[in-house]
Amino acid sequence: MKQFRLYLPKESEHDVNCERWKHLFGMIDRIHNEVRVYISGIEFAEKDAKYPLPYAVIDKKRVSFEHLYEMVMIKTGK
Repeated sequence: MKQFRLYLPKESEHDVNCERWKHLFGMIDRIHNEVRVYISGIEFAEKDAKYPLPYAVIDKKRVSFEHLYEMVMIKTGK
């Protein structure tokens, strides 16, 4: 079971990239994976973010949108 984590800025600062990340995370199989979405100011403080927001982490390793897209959409055939 893989752990997928998405860290987003506060909702008032969401842009198209945030929506792309959220949509992609919605496509991840939640039965066989642990999927969490964290929003700055609610689940974590923005100053505690390890990278510029938004970003994703799989099993504690940062991944790019392109890599995750290939992993979720192309390799699974969704």
